[in-house]
Amino acid sequence: RTPLTLIISPLEQLLQDAKDPQQRNRLNLVHRNATQLLRLINQLLDLSKLDSGRMAVTYVQGDLRDFLEQCLDAFRAEATRQ
Repeated sequence: RTPLTLIISPLEQLLQDAKDPQQRNRLNLVHRNATQLLRLINQLLDLSKLDSGRMAVTYVQGDLRDFLEQCLDAFRAEATRQ
């Protein structure tokens, strides 16, 4: 997780300083993908805890539409570019 944290922190600073909308959009895409990768790594670590019995399962209700929209957003820019 540490390398991703070291990438995300300066990226957030770049996002704050970005003036060009096109550059801001690209930085947002990189930030979104980096945070998604961090989330996936955390989920893998949690899965390991679940398997070892050190963590209990907690069920939550979610919004499927929002989840699918986030998944599509990850690929939308590349699909548009191609």
